[in-house]
Amino acid sequence: MLTDKVEDILGWSIHDSVVKLVVGGLVFFILFYKLGAWGVLDTSEARYAEISRVMYETGDYLHPVYLGIEHYHKPPFTYWVTASAYHLFGVSAFSARFFLQIAFLLQLVLLFQMALLFWEDRKKAWIAVACYGSIFIVLISIRNLTTDAYLTTWIMGAICAIMAYAKKGGTILLYIAGCCAGFAFLTKITAAIFYIGPVTLLVIWYYKDSWKWSLHLLGAVLLFFSIALSWFYLLEIEGRQVLKYVLYDQSVVRYSSDTFNRSMPFYFYFLVAPLLCLPWLPMLASYYIARATQINFRRLLIWISVSILFPILFFSLSSSKLILYILPLFWSVALMMPMVMENISLTNIRRWYRFQIVCYTS
Repeated sequence: MLTDKVEDILGWSIHDSVVKLVVGGLVFFILFYKLGAWGVLDTSEARYAEISRVMYETGDYLHPVYLGIEHYHKPPFTYWVTASAYHLFGVSAFSARFFLQIAFLLQLVLLFQMALLFWEDRKKAWIAVACYGSIFIVLISIRNLTTDAYLTTWIMGAICAIMAYAKKGGTILLYIAGCCAGFAFLTKITAAIFYIGPVTLLVIWYYKDSWKWSLHLLGAVLLFFSIALSWFYLLEIEGRQVLKYVLYDQSVVRYSSDTFNRSMPFYFYFLVAPLLCLPWLPMLASYYIARATQINFRRLLIWISVSILFPILFFSLSSSKLILYILPLFWSVALMMPMVMENISLTNIRRWYRFQIVCYTS
């Protein structure tokens, strides 16, 4: 049984509410303890923090300014949320990273809901959350101010709402999905479209028998465009063609050429992704490869192909590569792990943990 294996590994009952409360408090403490003990070291983090500081001090939230130069490389959501933290706590490294921790907590809640919808089992949902909370790249993303953790949160919010609508109905969920997708677009355009679009089509296919077509879908799409294009529209009124610049120069050109000297070999993500997701991604890959020919696993293999393998391949073809570009695919890795944990032997689980310890200590 899955429950017995988890209890053997962790040493306590997953049904113990006191333990859950203690663990939750410990997670909260770890996230915020000495969050600002180190300064903004990375160049990207310093840039986001500085642009947000200028917005906070000038009150101009329409025009990102960096070292006196208007900076339209990215949509402004990350600047906005960081500037709002400055209003709450003052300008500091703690403030710059504060809402990243909130984003991570929201991701855990959203993943729990998605796993509950997908597996219809609370135990499996908790396993998915535990796996996600231990993924190295996820933890990296919330200790360094960039767009990626916020983008992942909005993507998960949109997909969770779409999954809930597909299974349970409720038109409000369509508008929540449109809202989340709109803010994802205001965080990072290309990645938002690329990650949300294919998985949305996959969810519709998964639940095609219960999917309800409605005029509210049009309303949700209109809400998406209203949010997604709001900032660009205000700039277009001023005569600034920022949408074209972000869509073409910062997306198409960056993808097809090494504009910012971020070129890596084609196989970069195929090597890095498993290392940043030890032991879960290697465990998932080995488990499903062994069962690829089994009919009852084909739907899950399609999910893995669309939500995990396809993003890795897509960004592997890009001329510009950064580790956090593939961050939004790791929630899907965690979503698939409960089935692996349910069917793998305790002996093999311990072997994977030993392998992980060797990798981290070598």
